[in-house]
Amino acid sequence: MLNEYYLDLGYQLIPMLMGLIKVLMPVYTETNEGSLLLKIEEFIDNLILKSGRRYVLASIWSCTLKFSDCRLASMHFLGRLIPKMVYRKDEEEFESSHGFSKEEE
Repeated sequence: MLNEYYLDLGYQLIPMLMGLIKVLMPVYTETNEGSLLLKIEEFIDNLILKSGRRYVLASIWSCTLKFSDCRLASMHFLGRLIPKMVYRKDEEEFESSHGFSKEEE
């Protein structure tokens, strides 16, 4: 259901990302079912592509700080995500995502 209805919203998901992450993280900690863990990871990877890496990571960090039931799952997820993070051409450019402009030559 999440893949069908929410991912198509793209950047319109940004205001509700923290709530979405808050719902997924406790399940990520409490389940032992490998296929469910992979689905959650795949969904969050797709969220990163659709809404932008900085917004999703900021939501995960906010959940880590605000909600104790999200801390363990957030740390496990970030530990898996950060080593494999690479720049993708279909994401926003570094300069535009951080408010810097390119210097004219």
